[in-house]
Amino acid sequence: MRKVFLVILVLNLVSCKSQVKKKENTSEKNNTMEYFDISKYKVLEVDDKYSSSGKDLYLKDDKLRIKILYLNDVIQIEETSIENKFQLIKVFFESNKSLKIVGSKFYNFSIGKWEYYDEKGQLIKEINYDLDYKLTINDLAKNMKDKYNLDIMDVKKTDNVNRYIDSQKTKLPLYEIYYNDNTQIGILNCYVINGNTGDVLFKTTRLAETEEKQGSLYQKFIESYDKK
Repeated sequence: MRKVFLVILVLNLVSCKSQVKKKENTSEKNNTMEYFDISKYKVLEVDDKYSSSGKDLYLKDDKLRIKILYLNDVIQIEETSIENKFQLIKVFFESNKSLKIVGSKFYNFSIGKWEYYDEKGQLIKEINYDLDYKLTINDLAKNMKDKYNLDIMDVKKTDNVNRYIDSQKTKLPLYEIYYNDNTQIGILNCYVINGNTGDVLFKTTRLAETEEKQGSLYQKFIESYDKK
C-alpha cells in the first residue's frame, strides 16, 4: 500500500466527521438482524496463502478470499474478491454473535455506507464515505474505461488505487491510480484524478519496484500544480 502523507490522513479524518450520521435517539432496528454462523464457512477451502494463528481462519472459494479474525470481543469477517479489489467487512459481537459493523472497501479504503449497531440490533450510527466524491468507484471505473481505456477493476493491470480530500491546495476530492504500463514491464503510469469530474489532473511514470521510495504522488502533483 502506498505511503500517503500524514497530513492527508488527518484531512480525511476531519472530512469523515461531516459524513457521520448518528442514530442515538432512534427506535430504528435491524429487522433482519444478522448473526455470525461459523457453519456456513465449513464448506470452503483453506487458503494456503496465509498461516492461521489461534482461532483465526483463512478460507477461499472460486471468487473470494475470506478471513475470519477473532479480535478483542469481536469477530471480524473480511471477504475480498479475487476478480477486483472490493472487500466486504462484517464485525460481530463475540458475546451474542450479532452484527456490529458492516461496510465495504476498495483497495483498502472505505467506500459507500457503513452501518453500526448495538448488541440489541439498534442502528446507532451511519457513515457515508462517498459523500465527498461525485464519482463513486463504479463511476470512476466507467470514466477511466470510456475516456482513457484504463480498466481499474482488472487486478492484473492495476497496482493500486487511493483517494482523499485535498483540503490544503486544490480543495478537491482526489483519486490516485497506479496502472501497469502495457508495453514496459516494471513501469507504473500514475494518475491524479479529479473526484468530481474524472479529469486527469496529473500524470507521471514510476518504477514499480522503487515506487515507495519516490515520495508521495500527491506531493509531485502539488509541485506541478504550483508551477501553473
